[in-house]
Amino acid sequence: MGILNEALKPIDGFLIKIERDTKNGWYFFEVGFPENWFHKENEYITTEVLKTIEGKGKIIKIAPKSRDIDSDYVIEYIKKVVEVNKSVSEREKMFKDEMESFKLSFQDKISDFETQMESFKDKAFGLGEESLDDPVDDKDKDGDKDKDGDKDKEPTSVPKKRGRPKKIE
Repeated sequence: MGILNEALKPIDGFLIKIERDTKNGWYFFEVGFPENWFHKENEYITTEVLKTIEGKGKIIKIAPKSRDIDSDYVIEYIKKVVEVNKSVSEREKMFKDEMESFKLSFQDKISDFETQMESFKDKAFGLGEESLDDPVDDKDKDGDKDKDGDKDKEPTSVPKKRGRPKKIE
């Protein structure tokens, strides 16, 4: 394999064509990147989006800004764009997977909570093993108060607080 092929190998899947700008005396590269990939000009490189294909990607023209910038630098720039965007994609995927895991965990917790609440409600209202005690019947069959008075029953109102006895002098 030749030197040029070795240099272009890392960007092989993205490189569309290389053209010579005879007016300025340098080469520019047309590359295809996914639509959401980020690229930015710097002080040595200029980029221009030539075409955007919705849902597919974009074709970008990458060229040096002056004759002093050689093609090797442009190729390194393209490699960097690929490297950075692949890293971003991997991080986004890891984050998405982690969020999906959290989502499933929260759904499990919500389901457990709802099951516990239903069980609690069923038990509280006598539909489960434990239930509220039967209400105390204050009246006998005739509708009168119990004959023995209310001695066996707990008071329904809160007793008044008593203060400390006053000191007698």
